Amino acid sequence: MDYHYLLSKFILLLLVSLSCVYLCTLFLKNPLERQFLYLMSLGVFVWSGIGGTIQIVEWQYLSMFCGFFILLTGSFTLSLRLLNKHWKLNGFNQEDWALNEKFWQGFVVFFLLFSLFPLVYPEFKLMRLINPPAPDLMRVVENRLKDTGDTLPEVLFYYASVLIFPFFLFSLSSLGRRWALVIFALIFYYYTKYCVSAYLPRHEMGMLLIIIFLYLWNWRIIPRQLIILFSLAGLPLLIFFFNIYNSIRMGAEVNMAFGATGIIVSLIELFYQETFYPILVNDLLRSEHSQEIGRYLKWIVSLPIPSTWTSNWDYLRINHEFTEFVTGGVFGQTVLTILLPGILGEAIYIFGKSLWWIHAISIGMVVAVVCYIMRMDRRLFFVMTYYQLQAMILGRGGAAMFFILIINYMLLFWPFLAFLYFRSRKARRQFMMPDPA
Repeated sequence: MDYHYLLSKFILLLLVSLSCVYLCTLFLKNPLERQFLYLMSLGVFVWSGIGGTIQIVEWQYLSMFCGFFILLTGSFTLSLRLLNKHWKLNGFNQEDWALNEKFWQGFVVFFLLFSLFPLVYPEFKLMRLINPPAPDLMRVVENRLKDTGDTLPEVLFYYASVLIFPFFLFSLSSLGRRWALVIFALIFYYYTKYCVSAYLPRHEMGMLLIIIFLYLWNWRIIPRQLIILFSLAGLPLLIFFFNIYNSIRMGAEVNMAFGATGIIVSLIELFYQETFYPILVNDLLRSEHSQEIGRYLKWIVSLPIPSTWTSNWDYLRINHEFTEFVTGGVFGQTVLTILLPGILGEAIYIFGKSLWWIHAISIGMVVAVVCYIMRMDRRLFFVMTYYQLQAMILGRGGAAMFFILIINYMLLFWPFLAFLYFRSRKARRQFMMPDPA
């Protein structure tokens, strides 16, 4: 399909988005808070905004998006202002035994070895690390339908890997400025994920690269001018690779050579692929679909509960149901690829065409709380960076994955974080207490 983007729509979208970000920046003094704002705004603008300027997308979508963007960034900024005023968070006590660097460096090694388990059981496939498989989209669909595996060891591994993943991110800070080890650990983890599933989504590849970029940038490992130069030099190759990778995963033949023409074609195709989501929401706006608030709240309640106990619950599976709504097919049978509604489409599907604004305000508040907590201490840098990127892809995948990550993945990490915080506060008070006469 040949999409026609309207300049008038794009100018309006750009003016509203830039104005919101600029005004919010004036109220956010902390650079890490601004980084959250920039990444979240960029993701929502690209994945849920630009497609609204396509000619066939109704003006109603663009007007709703502008309202959504204003409320999202506004609630994020206002929430952070209130948190900064009423809830003072200080860093950890660096002498605490729970922050022992040798222990956490050992944890990095343990987690990377632990992530190899699916390559050993139930089949020995460790040779995939040397001879990686070709991307297999069908296998991905099958895995989505049975995330936890078939046997008890696979189920235990799934839940254990989910619960200790934040600790892996936390442990990376113990490597400090040893950038080669940090980059190796990150690449090895994501490469193992690819070898296990025979697939790694492009957004996860992009997240890996951005995590490395932000690490080098914020820790000032190398001069920032060099980081920008290397990034700009590698961007054309990355765009070309993403386009080729998308063709391979879909089983199509690749007949494009690397060069100026190949890069331009890849850039155009990638742009279309990543901005078309609002087109899918057109059908939703024209339909009689009302809202799914009850089933959405039931889904949130079900998140920390093992799926085997909630399998008969009638809760909302937003991305699967939206895919079936748009295609009229059945996911996993006649439909193999998930069609994402984007953050605004998700808001309309859940809350309807009258209450969609609730989604914007609630997400802005939740992201603000996560941002405020994660910027508390430098040791949380990689956890914070991971959630910054999750806030960025809100515009693409919606809030579902973000809520899964801050609830399911953090079930053990939140208590650990509270433990460190209260121990540090207690130590600080004892240090400040005057000696008895």
